[in-house]
Amino acid sequence: MVIVVASEAFAGGWVLWVKDEQFGNPKGGQWQFHEDSNWGIIDGFPTEMECRQRIKERIDRATNPDNWTASDSTVFYKVTENIITFLFFDKDARPDETGRMRGTQIIHHACLPDNLDPREPSQLVGFDNYNKQVPLPDFSVTVTLSDRARTRFQESKETIIVLAYFADKFGPEQKLSLGKAEFELQQPGTVRIKNVILFKQNVDALRNPDYEVLINVSSGRRSSDKNLLWCEPPLLKGPISTFQKKSFSINCDLGRWVK
Repeated sequence: MVIVVASEAFAGGWVLWVKDEQFGNPKGGQWQFHEDSNWGIIDGFPTEMECRQRIKERIDRATNPDNWTASDSTVFYKVTENIITFLFFDKDARPDETGRMRGTQIIHHACLPDNLDPREPSQLVGFDNYNKQVPLPDFSVTVTLSDRARTRFQESKETIIVLAYFADKFGPEQKLSLGKAEFELQQPGTVRIKNVILFKQNVDALRNPDYEVLINVSSGRRSSDKNLLWCEPPLLKGPISTFQKKSFSINCDLGRWVK
Protein backbone atom coordinates (compact mmCIF):
# COMPACT_ATOMS: atom_id res chain seq x y z
CA MET A 1 0.00 0.00 0.00
CA VAL A 2 1.25 3.49 -0.89
CA ILE A 3 -0.42 6.76 0.10
CA VAL A 4 -1.12 8.65 -3.12
CA VAL A 5 0.38 12.15 -3.39
CA ALA A 6 -1.67 13.97 -6.03
CA SER A 7 -0.16 16.71 -8.20
CA GLU A 8 -2.00 19.89 -9.07
CA ALA A 9 -1.58 22.86 -11.40
CA PHE A 10 0.99 25.53 -10.49
CA ALA A 11 0.21 29.24 -10.30
CA GLY A 12 1.35 31.80 -7.75
CA GLY A 13 4.18 33.57 -5.90
CA TRP A 14 4.60 30.88 -3.21
CA VAL A 15 5.16 27.29 -4.25
CA LEU A 16 4.18 24.12 -2.43
CA TRP A 17 6.84 21.46 -2.92
CA VAL A 18 6.48 17.79 -1.97
CA LYS A 19 9.05 15.00 -1.81
CA ASP A 20 7.72 11.44 -1.60
CA GLU A 21 10.28 8.89 -0.39
CA GLN A 22 9.27 5.22 -0.46
CA PHE A 23 11.24 2.30 0.96
CA GLY A 24 10.09 -1.24 0.26
CA ASN A 25 10.79 -4.54 2.00
CA PRO A 26 9.14 -7.31 0.00
CA LYS A 27 8.83 -10.60 1.83
CA GLY A 28 12.05 -12.53 1.32
CA GLY A 29 13.71 -9.55 -0.35
CA GLN A 30 15.96 -6.61 0.46
CA TRP A 31 14.88 -3.15 1.51
CA GLN A 32 14.76 -0.95 -1.58
CA PHE A 33 14.79 2.83 -1.94
CA HIS A 34 13.01 4.45 -4.86
CA GLU A 35 15.79 6.59 -6.32
CA ASP A 36 13.39 8.66 -8.43
CA SER A 37 11.87 10.39 -5.41
CA ASN A 38 12.65 14.12 -5.53
CA TRP A 39 11.04 17.44 -4.80
CA GLY A 40 8.13 18.22 -7.12
CA ILE A 41 5.76 21.18 -7.47
CA ILE A 42 2.20 20.64 -6.27
CA ASP A 43 0.65 24.11 -6.47
CA GLY A 44 1.28 27.87 -6.29
CA PHE A 45 -0.32 30.52 -4.07
CA PRO A 46 -0.36 34.32 -3.80
CA THR A 47 0.61 34.22 -0.10
CA GLU A 48 2.66 32.04 2.24
CA MET A 49 -0.31 31.65 4.60
CA GLU A 50 -2.42 30.09 1.84
CA CYS A 51 0.42 27.72 0.97
CA ARG A 52 0.77 26.66 4.61
CA GLN A 53 -2.98 26.14 4.87
CA ARG A 54 -2.82 23.77 1.89
CA ILE A 55 -0.11 21.75 3.64
CA LYS A 56 -2.39 21.36 6.65
CA GLU A 57 -5.27 20.25 4.41
CA ARG A 58 -3.06 17.74 2.60
CA ILE A 59 -1.76 16.28 5.86
CA ASP A 60 -5.30 16.02 7.27
CA ARG A 61 -6.45 14.26 4.10
CA ALA A 62 -3.46 11.93 3.86
CA THR A 63 -3.76 10.79 7.49
CA ASN A 64 -7.50 10.13 7.31
CA PRO A 65 -7.95 6.33 7.01
CA ASP A 66 -11.19 6.88 5.08
CA ASN A 67 -9.04 8.14 2.19
CA TRP A 68 -6.71 5.13 2.12
CA THR A 69 -7.12 2.48 -0.53
CA ALA A 70 -7.95 -1.02 0.63
CA SER A 71 -4.91 -3.21 1.22
CA ASP A 72 -3.59 -6.18 3.17
CA SER A 73 -1.38 -3.90 5.30
CA THR A 74 -1.71 -2.38 8.74
CA VAL A 75 -0.69 1.27 8.58
CA PHE A 76 0.78 3.45 11.33
CA TYR A 77 1.80 7.09 10.87
CA LYS A 78 3.43 10.05 12.61
CA VAL A 79 3.29 13.76 11.72
CA THR A 80 6.31 15.93 12.56
CA GLU A 81 5.75 19.55 11.45
CA ASN A 82 5.40 19.22 7.65
CA ILE A 83 6.55 15.60 7.38
CA ILE A 84 4.33 12.50 7.42
CA THR A 85 5.94 9.12 8.05
CA PHE A 86 3.89 6.03 7.19
CA LEU A 87 4.88 2.55 8.35
CA PHE A 88 3.35 -0.44 6.57
CA PHE A 89 3.15 -3.78 8.43
CA ASP A 90 1.67 -7.18 7.77
CA LYS A 91 -2.05 -7.32 8.44
CA ASP A 92 -2.88 -7.27 12.17
CA ALA A 93 0.76 -6.64 13.13
CA ARG A 94 1.65 -4.46 16.12
CA PRO A 95 3.96 -1.43 15.76
CA ASP A 96 6.60 -3.13 17.93
CA GLU A 97 6.80 -6.11 15.55
CA THR A 98 9.49 -4.56 13.40
CA GLY A 99 10.21 -7.83 11.65
CA ARG A 100 6.74 -7.64 10.10
CA MET A 101 7.23 -4.14 8.69
CA ARG A 102 7.03 -4.20 4.88
CA GLY A 103 7.56 -0.60 3.86
CA THR A 104 7.98 3.03 4.78
CA GLN A 105 6.77 6.18 3.06
CA ILE A 106 7.96 9.65 4.06
CA ILE A 107 6.17 12.66 2.57
CA HIS A 108 7.90 16.04 2.99
CA HIS A 109 6.11 19.37 2.39
CA ALA A 110 7.68 22.80 2.03
CA CYS A 111 6.42 26.27 1.08
CA LEU A 112 9.02 28.41 -0.71
CA PRO A 113 9.08 31.70 -2.62
CA ASP A 114 8.83 31.02 -6.33
CA ASN A 115 12.48 32.00 -6.88
CA LEU A 116 13.78 29.13 -4.73
CA ASP A 117 14.13 25.54 -5.89
CA PRO A 118 14.96 22.81 -3.31
CA ARG A 119 16.40 20.64 -6.11
CA GLU A 120 19.26 23.13 -6.55
CA PRO A 121 21.99 22.55 -3.91
CA SER A 122 23.08 26.19 -4.12
CA GLN A 123 19.62 27.27 -2.98
CA LEU A 124 19.45 24.96 0.03
CA VAL A 125 21.24 27.41 2.33
CA GLY A 126 18.66 28.40 4.94
CA PHE A 127 16.10 26.09 3.34
CA ASP A 128 15.22 24.48 6.68
CA ASN A 129 13.93 27.83 7.96
CA TYR A 130 10.97 27.47 5.61
CA ASN A 131 9.98 24.21 7.33
CA LYS A 132 10.11 25.64 10.83
CA GLN A 133 6.90 26.93 12.38
CA VAL A 134 5.92 28.87 15.47
CA PRO A 135 2.48 28.13 16.95
CA LEU A 136 0.24 31.07 17.77
CA PRO A 137 -0.90 31.27 21.41
CA ASP A 138 -4.58 30.29 21.70
CA PHE A 139 -7.36 32.79 22.34
CA SER A 140 -11.08 32.95 21.60
CA VAL A 141 -13.59 35.43 20.18
CA THR A 142 -17.35 35.20 20.80
CA VAL A 143 -19.65 36.93 18.30
CA THR A 144 -23.23 37.80 19.25
CA LEU A 145 -25.98 39.28 17.04
CA SER A 146 -28.87 41.54 17.91
CA ASP A 147 -32.34 40.06 17.51
CA ARG A 148 -32.96 41.79 14.18
CA ALA A 149 -29.52 40.84 12.86
CA ARG A 150 -30.03 37.22 13.90
CA THR A 151 -33.43 37.13 12.16
CA ARG A 152 -31.98 38.64 8.97
CA PHE A 153 -29.08 36.21 8.93
CA GLN A 154 -31.32 33.20 9.50
CA GLU A 155 -33.76 34.19 6.75
CA SER A 156 -31.03 34.94 4.21
CA LYS A 157 -28.72 32.07 5.28
CA GLU A 158 -25.98 34.63 5.83
CA THR A 159 -22.78 33.69 7.67
CA ILE A 160 -20.32 35.49 9.94
CA ILE A 161 -16.61 35.92 9.12
CA VAL A 162 -13.98 36.38 11.84
CA LEU A 163 -10.67 37.56 10.39
CA ALA A 164 -7.47 37.59 12.43
CA TYR A 165 -4.43 39.45 11.09
CA PHE A 166 -0.89 39.28 12.51
CA ALA A 167 1.87 41.82 11.92
CA ASP A 168 4.82 43.49 13.60
CA LYS A 169 2.71 46.63 14.02
CA PHE A 170 -0.48 47.81 12.36
CA GLY A 171 -0.56 51.27 10.83
CA PRO A 172 1.95 53.42 8.92
CA GLU A 173 4.87 51.84 10.79
CA GLN A 174 4.04 48.30 9.67
CA LYS A 175 7.00 46.59 7.99
CA LEU A 176 6.24 42.87 8.27
CA SER A 177 3.01 40.92 7.78
CA LEU A 178 2.94 37.56 9.55
CA GLY A 179 -0.25 36.37 7.83
CA LYS A 180 -3.93 35.96 8.60
CA ALA A 181 -6.49 33.35 9.61
CA GLU A 182 -10.15 33.30 8.56
CA PHE A 183 -13.05 31.55 10.29
CA GLU A 184 -16.65 31.28 9.10
CA LEU A 185 -19.57 30.83 11.52
CA GLN A 186 -22.95 29.58 10.35
CA GLN A 187 -24.53 31.26 13.39
CA PRO A 188 -23.41 33.42 16.33
CA GLY A 189 -20.91 31.63 18.51
CA THR A 190 -17.32 31.32 19.62
CA VAL A 191 -14.23 30.94 17.47
CA ARG A 192 -11.22 29.51 19.21
CA ILE A 193 -8.19 30.78 17.36
CA LYS A 194 -5.78 27.89 17.74
CA ASN A 195 -3.54 25.72 15.61
CA VAL A 196 -2.61 28.83 13.64
CA ILE A 197 0.96 28.61 12.40
CA LEU A 198 3.26 31.61 12.05
CA PHE A 199 6.48 31.22 10.10
CA LYS A 200 9.76 31.14 11.93
CA GLN A 201 11.71 33.19 9.42
CA ASN A 202 9.17 36.01 9.83
CA VAL A 203 8.99 35.78 13.63
CA ASP A 204 12.80 35.77 13.83
CA ALA A 205 12.82 39.01 11.82
CA LEU A 206 10.69 40.85 14.39
CA ARG A 207 12.40 43.56 16.39
CA ASN A 208 9.72 43.18 19.06
CA PRO A 209 8.53 39.59 19.68
CA ASP A 210 5.27 40.96 21.12
CA TYR A 211 3.73 41.24 17.63
CA GLU A 212 0.25 42.69 17.08
CA VAL A 213 -3.11 41.03 16.46
CA LEU A 214 -6.08 42.63 14.71
CA ILE A 215 -9.54 41.00 14.73
CA ASN A 216 -12.32 42.08 12.38
CA VAL A 217 -15.87 40.68 12.07
CA SER A 218 -18.07 40.99 8.99
CA SER A 219 -20.90 39.19 7.22
CA GLY A 220 -19.97 36.36 4.88
CA ARG A 221 -21.39 38.23 1.85
CA ARG A 222 -23.46 35.23 0.78
CA SER A 223 -26.71 37.18 0.48
CA SER A 224 -25.22 40.59 -0.31
CA ASP A 225 -21.92 41.81 -1.73
CA LYS A 226 -21.81 44.39 1.09
CA ASN A 227 -20.92 43.86 4.71
CA LEU A 228 -24.18 43.82 6.71
CA LEU A 229 -22.73 44.19 10.21
CA TRP A 230 -21.69 46.99 12.50
CA CYS A 231 -19.92 45.64 15.56
CA GLU A 232 -18.79 46.92 18.93
CA PRO A 233 -15.94 47.11 19.28
CA PRO A 234 -15.37 47.60 15.53
CA LEU A 235 -11.91 46.03 15.86
CA LEU A 236 -9.93 44.14 18.45
CA LYS A 237 -6.30 45.21 18.31
CA GLY A 238 -3.26 44.86 20.49
CA PRO A 239 -0.04 42.94 21.21
CA ILE A 240 -0.26 39.15 21.35
CA SER A 241 0.58 39.23 25.06
CA THR A 242 -2.83 40.84 25.72
CA PHE A 243 -4.66 38.14 23.72
CA GLN A 244 -2.93 34.99 24.93
CA LYS A 245 -5.27 32.51 26.69
CA LYS A 246 -8.04 35.12 26.90
CA SER A 247 -11.63 35.37 25.65
CA PHE A 248 -13.16 38.39 23.90
CA SER A 249 -16.72 39.34 22.96
CA ILE A 250 -17.86 41.29 19.89
CA ASN A 251 -21.51 42.35 19.71
CA CYS A 252 -22.94 43.05 16.25
CA ASP A 253 -26.07 44.65 14.83
CA LEU A 254 -27.17 45.37 11.28
CA GLY A 255 -25.40 48.41 9.88
CA ARG A 256 -27.37 51.63 9.42
CA TRP A 257 -26.92 51.21 5.68
CA VAL A 258 -28.81 47.90 5.64
CA LYS A 259 -32.43 48.19 4.54
